Amino acid sequence: MIKSEVHCQGLVSLVLRGPDGEIKQSIEKEHNIVTNAGLEHNILLLKGGATAPNVVSHMGVGTGSTAAAATDTALGSEFTIASGSYERPTVTSTVINNASNVGDSLQYRATFDAGIGTGAITEAGLFNASTAGTMTNRVVFDVINKGANDSLECTWKMTVTR
Repeated sequence: MIKSEVHCQGLVSLVLRGPDGEIKQSIEKEHNIVTNAGLEHNILLLKGGATAPNVVSHMGVGTGSTAAAATDTALGSEFTIASGSYERPTVTSTVINNASNVGDSLQYRATFDAGIGTGAITEAGLFNASTAGTMTNRVVFDVINKGANDSLECTWKMTVTR
């Protein structure tokens, strides 16, 4: 029997900018959790058909500080707006080719503009919906204090290797 192992690594980059566009803080976090629900989500996407879930489309942030775990289904304390809806901006996704011109990475990028996700941010997650939905990945990091007029750029790069 031929055996092949596949590994998925995540690198999350967060850049906090003031209202003048100047960088106030920058964090890179090499490890994130692919949740159990995220694993199932990816298998169902590979299967396709009527049971395939929506692709990852949104990113959320919050103030939870409990270590990320595979069993997580939501952020610890995600930011919401007055109506109770989540403050999840839409992500743009890009396939990135490696040196052999083979797509081995997928990058998600979202910006939390002024007035969105304001506070002491310590966690982020990828979701397949603007509210509820499946959280496929979660990461916890050192606090980023985002003021009401600041913006936060989040880039989540997932690389698959053998």
